[in-house]
Amino acid sequence: MRPTDPVAERMLMVVLRLESAPWPGAMRAYGAALLALAIRCERAPAKGEIYRWFVRAAGGALSHRDAARRECLHDAFHDTVTCISGRLLRFRAGLDPSRRPNLRSMLVAWIGWRAKELYRSRRWRHDHRRVPYRVDDRPASSRPDLAVELDEVLALLGGADPRRRALRLVAMGCTIAEAARLTGVSRQAIYRIREALRAIVEVDGS
Repeated sequence: MRPTDPVAERMLMVVLRLESAPWPGAMRAYGAALLALAIRCERAPAKGEIYRWFVRAAGGALSHRDAARRECLHDAFHDTVTCISGRLLRFRAGLDPSRRPNLRSMLVAWIGWRAKELYRSRRWRHDHRRVPYRVDDRPASSRPDLAVELDEVLALLGGADPRRRALRLVAMGCTIAEAARLTGVSRQAIYRIREALRAIVEVDGS
């Protein structure tokens, strides 16, 4: 049997009740309730209360006729619950006196966004495995200086170095963040090797 947290459950109910209170009069109390819940949700049993409440309140948001997208929705949901303390704090930071908050809608939107990101990433990896990207072919050139520069570019894009694989992903259309996530390389390292590539290929206009 999964552990429960009656205190977290009561805190969550306070947050939900305040969403129906006069707004923005309840904004200060709502922010305080979110902060208390975020701190409580650093504990696993409290996260379990968020998990159970969301399944009851918005479980339909995790459904999709496509199995791959449904899997991404469930993975995104678990990611969100795992990091729920930070998500609640970000929600609190964005409270707006002119707009009544809705925790359920916020989580549904966040899970949907995260699921789309996961789906794109997995789809890209699947396609990449099926169609390997080649960096060893280059057009013939009658200019030796360009040939030398192109050899240097290909050297930066090729090889087993994770930084080079990350740069290759960027060259194929990935964002810096996606390339970093897929290869385990820091964004700063990708920026540095990209600058090295630019130093080779930039043409001096003088």
